Amino acid sequence: MLFVAFFGCSDGYQYSNNDLENHIPEVHINITNSLEFLSKNEYSIGSIQIEANHPSLTMNSKLIEVRGRGNSTWSFPKKPFQIKFEEATEVLGMPSARKWILLAHYADKSLLRTELAFELSRNSSLNWTSNAEFVELYLNAEYLGVYQLVEKIEAIPNRVNDGQGFLLEVNRPNRLGPDDIYFESNYHLYTIKEPEVDFGDPQFTLMEEYMKATEDALFGSNFQDSITGYNKFLDVESFVDWYIVHEITKNSESAWSSSCYLNYVPGGKLKMGPVWDFDPSLGNNYAAKSTEGFVIKDAGWYTQLFKDSLFVNQVKDRYKDFYAQKGSVFTMLEERAELLEDSQDRNFVKWPILGVWVWPNAITFTEYDDEVKYLKDWYSDRMDWLDHAIADL
Repeated sequence: MLFVAFFGCSDGYQYSNNDLENHIPEVHINITNSLEFLSKNEYSIGSIQIEANHPSLTMNSKLIEVRGRGNSTWSFPKKPFQIKFEEATEVLGMPSARKWILLAHYADKSLLRTELAFELSRNSSLNWTSNAEFVELYLNAEYLGVYQLVEKIEAIPNRVNDGQGFLLEVNRPNRLGPDDIYFESNYHLYTIKEPEVDFGDPQFTLMEEYMKATEDALFGSNFQDSITGYNKFLDVESFVDWYIVHEITKNSESAWSSSCYLNYVPGGKLKMGPVWDFDPSLGNNYAAKSTEGFVIKDAGWYTQLFKDSLFVNQVKDRYKDFYAQKGSVFTMLEERAELLEDSQDRNFVKWPILGVWVWPNAITFTEYDDEVKYLKDWYSDRMDWLDHAIADL
């Protein structure tokens, strides 16, 4: 009880209904140590409290653990975090789970690229996309700016496949952690994120053998055969939709590299997804500045898939559906930008980086509205270019 009392609320910002009327929710986290000593590898003990303009979204003080997360993003002054509750907990109306991510979007000055990609994914056939809500974060009473509180990608109840089956990530040797469970095929390295397995146990062997059989079929001489080829192993619809989401966003980070996830339920077929990590996409790095050119079509397994005319035709047909959603995506961006109208102001007072180059920015603007306009214009031009380029495949 003393612990809860100590961490229960911030002695900084004071809440009122008027204060919160036009605010996104405020998340107040207190931890036993300072942000300076918060680790990416070890949790710190703390508590969380959420204030929102709707009573059903508020949260009284609850115990949590907090640690840093991310690779290059952890090096930024505005850092991303992972929080873990003592038990599965509903947060801001999102389904119960223990672990949640606070994305900082430091390098994405629109703050909207991940939300745009999630919107594309939610309108696709991919079987799960992270729910997310914008919040303003205070840590030990210090204002840290606008964050996105996001469901972590996990194969657990309420998330990927409702906890049934496997979650894999395409990985690289230099990104492996000491506790990672992984295997190498003839083509790639894969980390088994879930369930908990050990090297050589039956579940590890099952997944390793399925992936190797999949690649044998995909890269075999009869890969186009509808019975013995890749169709036997892949949920092709998910591979088509994952491809289109990443080609639209020109997300080279996930081009069969980091943040490239697959999921598999034994007895079914291997599926692509979920989607993740879009800060350096949608015109926000030099490789993605041009709205022209393919970046995913010649990456990883897609190099082989695009050799099959049936797969190409599925991409052509499906892209028409994504193109038809262009107007609704614009509406979503305008609504989210309006939602952030006040909070982005405070964010960029805390982090005065508008007009300042931050890796991997391809272009910078001194006004937030111009950052949003650039994103909208880039997305529109990209959709138009792909409309012709995909039709010509």
